Amino acid sequence: MLDNARILRDFKILRDFKNDERAAFRSVNSGLRRHGDGAPAVQQAIALARLIELSTVLPLCGT
Repeated sequence: MLDNARILRDFKILRDFKNDERAAFRSVNSGLRRHGDGAPAVQQAIALARLIELSTVLPLCGT
């Protein structure tokens, strides 16, 4: 099961307070890869939405 609360907390801390979108992307991506297969579809969708949100602000090269 995807620990959505922890991933959401880490996402917000890294993106909003530390201004580190790349680390936030890696954190969500890692959580989804590790725990996504057994997670409910809603939790998978939330994690994917976070990845999409971050991918729109990250530069295309060097990410």
